Amino acid sequence: MGNLAAKLRRQKQKRRGSMQTQRTSNNSKNGDGQSKNTFKLLLLGAGESGKTTILKQMRFLHGEPLSSKELEKFKSVVRSNVITAIRKLMSLLSLLGLEGELSDNEKEAFKQLTEEFSKMDFRATINVHEKIMLEYWRAIQTLWSSEAPVKINQSHDNIARSSTTFKHTTYKKREYNTRIHTAMGNLVAKLRTKGKPKRSASIKTHRSSKSGDDQQSENTFKLLLLGAGESGKTTILKQMRFLHGEPLSSKELEKFKSVVRSNVITAIRKLMSLLSLLGLEGELSDNEKEAFKQLTEEFSKMDFRATINVHEKIMLEYWRAIQTLWSSEVMMQVWQQRAACNVIDGHKLFLDNISRIASSDYSPTSGDILLARERTYKEKRHVHHVDGANFEFYDVGGQRGARREWIKSFNRNVDAVIFVVALSEYDQMLNESRRTNRMVESIELFKSVCNNAAFANKPVMLFLNKKDVFADKIVSSDIGAQPPFRDYTGRPGNFDDGVDYFVKKFMDCLFNPENHERFAHVTNATDPSNMLFVLNSTRWIVMRENIESSFGRGVF
Repeated sequence: MGNLAAKLRRQKQKRRGSMQTQRTSNNSKNGDGQSKNTFKLLLLGAGESGKTTILKQMRFLHGEPLSSKELEKFKSVVRSNVITAIRKLMSLLSLLGLEGELSDNEKEAFKQLTEEFSKMDFRATINVHEKIMLEYWRAIQTLWSSEAPVKINQSHDNIARSSTTFKHTTYKKREYNTRIHTAMGNLVAKLRTKGKPKRSASIKTHRSSKSGDDQQSENTFKLLLLGAGESGKTTILKQMRFLHGEPLSSKELEKFKSVVRSNVITAIRKLMSLLSLLGLEGELSDNEKEAFKQLTEEFSKMDFRATINVHEKIMLEYWRAIQTLWSSEVMMQVWQQRAACNVIDGHKLFLDNISRIASSDYSPTSGDILLARERTYKEKRHVHHVDGANFEFYDVGGQRGARREWIKSFNRNVDAVIFVVALSEYDQMLNESRRTNRMVESIELFKSVCNNAAFANKPVMLFLNKKDVFADKIVSSDIGAQPPFRDYTGRPGNFDDGVDYFVKKFMDCLFNPENHERFAHVTNATDPSNMLFVLNSTRWIVMRENIESSFGRGVF
């Protein structure tokens, strides 16, 4: 810095023709006055370019030693930085779909940290971060020492800071050029409305005043869940309840006990019908034939509109016959062709655990409840309080007959749409129309929703659900063999190529891509990171609204 000072002095001498600057007396200076040997330097540059680091270096070289108070402050800042870094890397790890590559210990550490971060206010102070770091540093160390975060840090260290068009990876290290944004929760914490003219210091959305049922506080965010039937919309709400809501009451647990048992009956009936259609009864053993006969006779007497309680009663009476039939080799052959009868893949868990589910002391686990299928007929509203904000979810039925109710939801002036698609249904037909492919139906629905005037300029979160089932299914069911998807040119049985293909199908639905913020998430039904994705995406939406309300549209 000495050479720079000398150079500046020489420039002043040349300009002014004198060895001294002409200033007023020090005693009469105003607030902006300065001695003749003072040089003002303005540090400019983009965020995180290293401006403040230069000042720290100057302090170390030529300034006073740091005080004990300043050292304490930097101790907290460093620990807070650890939390910020690991949160970004964990979000990206989930986005890349690498959780399955973690060891058991690493998965446990990931689970602990995910649960803790989901409870943390996105505006949390440095001291809050420090407290969490001191409590969970061993879990962070375990996760950081794994191979997955190191790979991510090497090639994707800036993705969580990106807020413009970029190549975005959602499942593995594959990229596609579409304007899909990643979760931006940490960015919101950095851009807390500092410098916003004439606005509240807290991050809030700025909406026009509302009246009647649409009236809401600034801290309430309306999210509309849409998608075809059995895509997993209600499962998202169950996850939200488990993470941020009240525990299930004994009455609710009793209801889910009945629903799970009813799902067993629905699954075995569909599989038995397919077994008959395939003409495989003759391959059953004598015991299996007897079980098949018992169940066929009982189902023939059952009203097709039978209630959940009727199903439960039959399941409790005939669960051994169901177990005998399910454990047969013939039924395993039928299961491989389950797409033909639209049985829900997750209900294999119920059939595998039928003795537990039939026991008198059975109580549904959280996994059972997430997989339990109960049809939604009318719009349901769910409100959850998270991090000082109210998340108001609207869940609607996905079957064709239930979609007439959607118009009510379209008029609610929601803040974002969550559209759920079952990736695994590319080779299945609708229950309502056996000639219509389920994935084709979802693509057409997505197109109509995204281009509906009610959702103009509204962010869309696309959940590509059931990735685990999809990964298993594509090994034996080729995407390109399905009539609607004969244009598939990816590798048969390849997960990355398959997901890439369907993501492009959905992105091509947008008539005017610049009108939509698009968030894509490849997930499975029981992944706890789903809610972190929803919350972080919503926070990004809030941040964008704040900035655009201050500086105008087009900033991002």
